[in-house]
Amino acid sequence: MVPPDMCPISFEATLEAAITMLDDVFSQYIDALYRVKSPQSKALLHDEAQATLKRKHSLELALLNGHINTELQQEYIPSMNLDYALHQQSLTEDADTREVLAFAIHLEKIAEVYFHRMCENCSQAASSILLQRLRQAQNKRLLSLEDLYELHFLTEN
Repeated sequence: MVPPDMCPISFEATLEAAITMLDDVFSQYIDALYRVKSPQSKALLHDEAQATLKRKHSLELALLNGHINTELQQEYIPSMNLDYALHQQSLTEDADTREVLAFAIHLEKIAEVYFHRMCENCSQAASSILLQRLRQAQNKRLLSLEDLYELHFLTEN
């Protein structure tokens, strides 16, 4: 994987770095899927692995076709930083859906931070717009998981 402090010099290298990052996230979902026992936890991990695989596949198609939509869809919206609060960096076989969702937030936050750092380090590069688009897509995924966690596990006081 391209370190986030290095700037890919081409469209292809940028997509390959993103594909590698998503492949790492996917592999961690699969490892966790085979570790947990709860059917609900397995279903959640399966869904997250499938969503990651879909995002990775779309990037592979962009690499194959030589283009991707780089139009930015929205301004960056900061996350709630639930990863920082939850500290769910691994799962045991007895993990419940709350722990699995916290783990998914952790994985997606790692990817979001990776793209964020690449954006910062490549702001003048030709791949800058593509990196911003990748970060935006990753941020959107992270926000949706945090919203789901908030809906099901955070109570209003």
